[in-house]
Amino acid sequence: MIDAFAQCATAQVLDGETGTVVTEGSLPLSESASYLRDLGAGAPVSMRFYLDAAITDTTSCEFQVVLASNTALSSNVLLLASSGAVLSADLTAGAYFDVLVPSVPPTLDDGLLRQHLGGRVVINGTVTAGTFTAGLVVGSAGRPRKFVTGYTGP
Repeated sequence: MIDAFAQCATAQVLDGETGTVVTEGSLPLSESASYLRDLGAGAPVSMRFYLDAAITDTTSCEFQVVLASNTALSSNVLLLASSGAVLSADLTAGAYFDVLVPSVPPTLDDGLLRQHLGGRVVINGTVTAGTFTAGLVVGSAGRPRKFVTGYTGP
C-alpha cells in the first residue's frame, strides 16, 4: 500500500515519452533548513514505482529517486538511488520496483537546500503505452499481495 500523502505520481501516463520523465509531484521534506521531516524513523524507506499499465515499446527503463530544491524536481537535482536498467520484458502491468531511499542530508557540502523528494523514470526508447504510480513505502514487501475486492465483512 502507498499512503496518498506519500505519493509522487498517481497513474502518471508515459504514452509518447522518451528520455527522462519526472514524477508529477514531489514530497516536501522541509519548508526551511530549520525544519526537516523524518522519513520512516527506525525502518528503511523505499520509493515504490508500481506499473498500473505495462510500459511498451521501450528497450528498458530505470527508476530513480532524487532530491531537488523545487517542487518540479528541476533545480539542484541530486540522484539518490536507482533501480538500474529494467528490461522491457519486466515492465508488465502490476510489476513494481522498490528503490531504497538512503539517508542523505538535504544540505550537502555545496550548501544548497534540497527539500523536495521525488522520482524519475529514464526511458530507453519511446513509450507507446504505460502508466505508473510512485510513492514511499516502509521497507520492501517483496512479492505483491492480491486482496479480495468487494468484501463486505463476516
